[in-house]
Amino acid sequence: MRFILKPFTESYQELKKYWGETKNRDSKVAKAQFMSLIYFNLIFLVGYALLTVATLVYLFSGIFIHPYAFLALIMMVPFIVLAALFRMKYYPKFKKHYLKNVQ
Repeated sequence: MRFILKPFTESYQELKKYWGETKNRDSKVAKAQFMSLIYFNLIFLVGYALLTVATLVYLFSGIFIHPYAFLALIMMVPFIVLAALFRMKYYPKFKKHYLKNVQ
C-alpha cells in the first residue's frame, strides 16, 4: 500500500513546496522556472489518480459484476508500477539537474 501512496504524498508535498517558492520569488523568470515543476507534479497527480481509480473500478467490477474485468487489470497494474517507478527513480535525478540550472 505504501508503494501506491508514496508518489501521491511526495508529489503533493513538492507541489506545496514549489508553490511557496514561486510566492517568494520576485522576478517572473524565476517564477516561471518553478512553475514547470509545479505543472509536472500536478499532471503526475492527475494521471496517477486516474490510473489508480480505474484500477480500483476494474477490481471491484471484477469482484461484484463479472470476472472478465480482471483481464483489464493485466494492462492497468503495469502502468501504475511504471508510473510509480518513474516518479521514484528518474524524477529526482531530473529535478536535481533542473534545480542546479535554475538557482
